[in-house]
Amino acid sequence: MTSRTIRSAILSVAVLAALSCSKTQDTAPERRLFGDPPLIRSVNFDHIDDTGNEVPGFGTKAFIMCDFTEIVVRQACYLGAGADLQAIAGGGWTIDPTTGKGSIGDNPTNEPGIFIQGTYGEAIFKVSVTDPNSTPALNNVLLVGASYVPPTGSTSKTETTLVLFDDGKSNKFKNTQQNPSTGDVCVVKPDGSCDCTKAEWDVTSGDTTAKDDVWTRTMAFVNSETQPLLKDCIMRERQETLASAPPGSTLTFKIEAVDRQGNLATWPSRLVGVTDSNRGQFACNGDPCGCCFLWTQSPADPRCNGLPGMTSPSFPDGMCKAFG
Repeated sequence: MTSRTIRSAILSVAVLAALSCSKTQDTAPERRLFGDPPLIRSVNFDHIDDTGNEVPGFGTKAFIMCDFTEIVVRQACYLGAGADLQAIAGGGWTIDPTTGKGSIGDNPTNEPGIFIQGTYGEAIFKVSVTDPNSTPALNNVLLVGASYVPPTGSTSKTETTLVLFDDGKSNKFKNTQQNPSTGDVCVVKPDGSCDCTKAEWDVTSGDTTAKDDVWTRTMAFVNSETQPLLKDCIMRERQETLASAPPGSTLTFKIEAVDRQGNLATWPSRLVGVTDSNRGQFACNGDPCGCCFLWTQSPADPRCNGLPGMTSPSFPDGMCKAFG
């Protein structure tokens, strides 16, 4: 995180490449140094709903689902189960965080596979900004940001600015796999065994069209108990930057824009979002054996013994049943 005030008229390339910046001072809604300040024409504050559509408001329980079938099969191969395992349809298998016990879900999939799903806090900022001193050759808008003070319970208390981009997702920022177990990037070697390494996900601004004067940033707000697999799902599927916010937090965002002369404009209204007080949800659906393996990283774990699924010529009755 790069420490720099949004009001500064001098902004290095390093700050533009950073995912966020911090600041400690406040200022008036508009500051005019030379020429006219930027004009913030509109502000959209949205999230993606359960059907995949973008809808207004902060996503307190934004839903996401990822197909992890290939990852699980290759990770099992990495541990010596072979690369020809086949997942089945089913109710999956999920651990209850309060008891530590796992169970098959009551909403089975019709499609074979291993699917993780869950909820988290999501914010999509879209801010239309122009500047009267812009030319066809040079946009005079230097920086657009959404600033907020981390809520109670956060490590940092310094006001943080999320930098918005008008880049058409051209800037890509590498983020390392959050799941601490076997790597998510696996290849099958000529001898049939598998080699797995930690994944690096490309997160982007989420901006649809470059240089259209709409500055965008998509953010995922997670907490210390968010399942690491869900974090990987968010980065892989939606290319969203992860930010920390404790459960039940109120986040208040201030939208600002500054031009190359240092003139500042501030949107008059604050944007407010509240994270889920129940820490978000997580579940694995589909192949029960595959889901149990995803949770435990071992088909020999007693909790996986006898579960159906993950079959192959070497395990005709299923990988987990072979250890049961």
